Amino acid sequence: MLIRCDVQCENGWYQALANDPHLSGAKANLEVMWRRFRPFADSHFETQLLVDFHARFWEIWLGNMMLDQGLQLLKRKDRGPDLGAELPSGRVLWIEAVTPGPGSGKDRVQGRPTGGLSWVPTERIVLRLRSAIEDKLRRIRQYIADEEIGPEDSVVLAINPRKIDYTISDAEPSFALQCVYPIGAPYATFDKSTLAQTDQGYTFRPTITKAKGAPVQTGVFTEGRSAPLAALLFSLVDAYRLNRHRPETVEDYSCYLVHNAMASNPVPCNALAANCEARVTRSEEDWSLNWHCR
Repeated sequence: MLIRCDVQCENGWYQALANDPHLSGAKANLEVMWRRFRPFADSHFETQLLVDFHARFWEIWLGNMMLDQGLQLLKRKDRGPDLGAELPSGRVLWIEAVTPGPGSGKDRVQGRPTGGLSWVPTERIVLRLRSAIEDKLRRIRQYIADEEIGPEDSVVLAINPRKIDYTISDAEPSFALQCVYPIGAPYATFDKSTLAQTDQGYTFRPTITKAKGAPVQTGVFTEGRSAPLAALLFSLVDAYRLNRHRPETVEDYSCYLVHNAMASNPVPCNALAANCEARVTRSEEDWSLNWHCR
């Protein structure tokens, strides 16, 4: 059994699933998903679950998503990417999972105030995602150097920021786009005389300034150094979602896939069970975004 009420654990998600009878459905469904994923987990999985529950839940979710898509998972090693599978084309696809938290210092994403309304600190959340992406990009380069990832393999970074407050719902445009392309807030323009709308779109935001004044580039997927990453898989699911039902269809997994325009080994559309996919193409003068949902 993965979740036990007699185990000491300070993690709020674990405690709730173990002890709250209102979450018995979530606990039961997670146990089913764990039994499917267990043969592919690393040897430290159950121990690490007590340390960082949401990170390990995210791996179980991803593993079941790939199994339900008909992909054969590769046996997990204690070193290297978190999940792997062979695509129908024969190419190996690796998934590196990450669940960033609120951070620390002046750029920390503070918790929501109790009662009343507050602005969502979108740019601080994007900064947390960018930091996680940079850390994982360095690790992936090291995996490639150590030959844990082959020269023809594709790598997808799967990011789930539900440990950050305010991420109970997504932004507009999605955090998935804002953390890898220089896309900012939506805008609309109107004719002063008729008040008719004349244009709409998203602002160009190439950088976000940190609290100490340092600029952070937001368009990592427009830079050649991001080439080891084929795409970003994004979701805001958490274990409480399982209280309603266990995922059975592509839509139930609630993921977005954002392709990297600079990828050296890209993945085809529908390679993973994502509800929506974004693909950016570039010409000599412009970039264009194509957003496709199932």
